[in-house]
Amino acid sequence: ALAHVLDVEPDGQWVRFNKLGVPQQRLSSAIAGRISDSMIEAFRPLPDAAEYVRRDAQIRLDERVGASSDLILVAGRSGVGKSVACYNLAKDHRVVGGLVVGISERLVADCETLEEAVSAYAPGLAEPNLTRALLEIVPSTDVLVWVEDINRAPSPVDLLRKLLTWTRSASKEEKDRSARKAGRAITVLCPIWSE
Repeated sequence: ALAHVLDVEPDGQWVRFNKLGVPQQRLSSAIAGRISDSMIEAFRPLPDAAEYVRRDAQIRLDERVGASSDLILVAGRSGVGKSVACYNLAKDHRVVGGLVVGISERLVADCETLEEAVSAYAPGLAEPNLTRALLEIVPSTDVLVWVEDINRAPSPVDLLRKLLTWTRSASKEEKDRSARKAGRAITVLCPIWSE
């Protein structure tokens, strides 16, 4: 029974890795949390946390994520705080136990599916469906996928179309499999320029 937990269960594999050094193949809550925290910091738009100011847009963004949208576009001029609002939301999301995956515009351009893009951040894991594994880890909240910064891509409109296709496809797949439990879903958050 203990061997089964250590060999098969994601959190058991995490214990096995930490105590015995055997590489982990399944996504555990500990690995997912570390990935989330490192991605949030990698996407941090300003070096000093004292520079972050909550604005009305932040409150509206918080409400919108709670309304279970599949794709949320945070539109505004360059420099108005879109990425800061996304950063604050991601930090708050982690505080309540949510998971955050950060995806660069380059990864969106290079990948065919949302699953492929998300899987790029967990190399070496043999998880057959990483997005489903992420949803199983979080108790009752969305997995937030933060896409940054498609505005600088050669063709941001094409990347937006791809994101829309990904989120429609992921949403349909989860609904078809009745995998949405207690409102859990993948929510894609993407700051874009309004110009």
